[in-house]
Amino acid sequence: PGLGGWECVAAASIATVVPANGQVGTLVTIKGSGLLGGASGVANVTLAGVNAASVVTASNTEILAVAAAGSAGIGEVVVIADTGARVSKANSWTYLAEGVVASITPDNGQRGTFATIAGTRLRGGGSNIVSVTLAGVSAELLTQNDTIVTVRANASSAVGAGHVILTADTGATNTLENGWTYNTA
Repeated sequence: PGLGGWECVAAASIATVVPANGQVGTLVTIKGSGLLGGASGVANVTLAGVNAASVVTASNTEILAVAAAGSAGIGEVVVIADTGARVSKANSWTYLAEGVVASITPDNGQRGTFATIAGTRLRGGGSNIVSVTLAGVSAELLTQNDTIVTVRANASSAVGAGHVILTADTGATNTLENGWTYNTA
């Protein structure tokens, strides 16, 4: 420690933000130097003015944060350490318009039912959809693009309605609330 218990630390910098765009659920990697600003943890991360949903891990050189829902637009990434130290990078994150799951046809079935999910930006800014759940049960992913996804329902021990959730390789999610109902076999 320096004079009066103070210690001077090197200026922090954010080198990269990957991916540079996304939507709710996107796992964002922030790399740089001195990101904790001499602190032991991160108090807050903002992406284009929106507080991250969570900070998964944090070190002086890398922070993993999960994007919360935000309006489409570009803005700075800001890391605030638990000491109040602040580091930012201008115009380094773009919120994409969120994907929309418009429908699933049919909207009910049982094990083996083929269903088509339609919408826009279903990949949530990612390259691929990595999982689909129907009423909490993982479905078999058959085909996909950004507007149409086809799945086959797997067996469910429960009968009833639940959400259709598509998860992209970035972690971004798109949901149709109470969009699928499992019927009795």
